[in-house]
Amino acid sequence: MWFRRKSTDQKRAREIMGENFFGIEESKRFFGVNPSRWQIWRISRIPFSEEMLDACKDTHILSSVFPITIPDFYNKFGNTLFPYVSHYCKNNLNYIDHKGHLKKAVGETAWILLRKEPMFIGKSLMKIKTLSLLCKEDKVPTVLSIVYSMIGHFLKTGNRLFEKVSVLSSDVDSNCFHITVDFIDGIRLGACQYHKPNENIGLATIRT
Repeated sequence: MWFRRKSTDQKRAREIMGENFFGIEESKRFFGVNPSRWQIWRISRIPFSEEMLDACKDTHILSSVFPITIPDFYNKFGNTLFPYVSHYCKNNLNYIDHKGHLKKAVGETAWILLRKEPMFIGKSLMKIKTLSLLCKEDKVPTVLSIVYSMIGHFLKTGNRLFEKVSVLSSDVDSNCFHITVDFIDGIRLGACQYHKPNENIGLATIRT
């Protein structure tokens, strides 16, 4: 269970991670989150050791993630951060309902440790998995996890994640293509085939 692992309290984690920490207070301030007592309890301890956080303090973003959806983000920030939502909706039916609205996929309340730089640029996800290139401590995050950390880090620091290449997520669209995300000139959602490499696409990873 997550609470039996080595963990770190939030004050110490904030000290270690510095500007790469996006915690409960930041989620309240920037996203208007109003967490329940259960949610606060659920993430009262951070499920990463001080040693792991120290090793990741310059390379990763530590974020407290609450069940905000992509439509919630779009409704809050609109075309300022999502200038390509209409284009994406037309081409990726998995993320819209029959009325043309973005689907309300909801993430879980948790802490994630997202790498700031993409990995394996130009390699297909099939090749990465076939060759076992991904470290056993890492896994591929969901679209919501990536978007949550991207927006939070941008609002807190003004710095963009994945502003040069797109990154693959673990989610797939209605054509079974993996959803991609970038922040090149606004947050864009796209799709990439599992077996096809693309020099403009890398892999997003979170530490577990």
